[in-house]
Amino acid sequence: MNHAQTISKPQLPKNESGIMDTDNIAPRRFRINYEESKQIEKHWVQNNGFLTHWMNAYTLTIPDGEDFNVRTIRSYIDDIQDEKLKSTAQGFVAQELSHGKAHEKFFDVLKSQGYRSGLFLVLYRFVSFKILEPLSTKLSKLAFVVAIERINEIIAEVNLESGILDQSPKEAALLYQWHFAEEIEHKSVAYDIYQDVSGNRFMLAYSTTICFMVNMLFLLLGTISCSVQDGSILNPKNWLRGFRYFFTKEKFFWRVSWGCLQLLSKKFHPSQSNNLHLAQAVLKSRDIEV
Repeated sequence: MNHAQTISKPQLPKNESGIMDTDNIAPRRFRINYEESKQIEKHWVQNNGFLTHWMNAYTLTIPDGEDFNVRTIRSYIDDIQDEKLKSTAQGFVAQELSHGKAHEKFFDVLKSQGYRSGLFLVLYRFVSFKILEPLSTKLSKLAFVVAIERINEIIAEVNLESGILDQSPKEAALLYQWHFAEEIEHKSVAYDIYQDVSGNRFMLAYSTTICFMVNMLFLLLGTISCSVQDGSILNPKNWLRGFRYFFTKEKFFWRVSWGCLQLLSKKFHPSQSNNLHLAQAVLKSRDIEV
């Protein structure tokens, strides 16, 4: 039974500009000079240590995380019978590959600023891909991708909606804005594949719980690692901004928690999230092209 076809999806907003089409996912290029990026200040997000290092930590987790998503989805593509879903799955893979490569280039920016990520990456890779991945079944890996994509969508929504990056140097901000926009664009793909394959709610609940804990743990560890290295770890203003980001202003913790819980409802589909306009606004940039 094709579970994805049984879900009633709301009509998506019409894409009048033709820039974004959730039925035809395609990778994009963006004009970034990484040599210029190396000249940006250490605290490039609102001159705040927490916000900057939260973004830096996100970058550190992306290349390996996207590789996991790609190899998991690729293992299912040949078995997908619905040609439309197969096409969007292939587009998903192409976008995820481009995200990983772009963030990996940003590693050089962090290195030029004096940050060292070797120990963090060893720990991240060991827990995620030497313990969790080998112990997972093929289906649970797919459920992990669904959960990861839901978390990435919420991260994208929170940061684009709040405009946190709007005043940041273009050479740094565009990488994240482009990535966030495409996470919103392809937010339904992994979920639809999972429903087509199984739709098992227990497996999805288990995987979502694990992904939530692991993602939050390593994003916070990455933030702390960068804060220790530049000496901002003891600055109370940085952590006050972090508290506001999580609980009172952007309300990230509450929103990502609720977003993960929504995955467990049979009545929920990612397309119901009203955030496509946020991605569309970014993808209209002249610096981004298909």
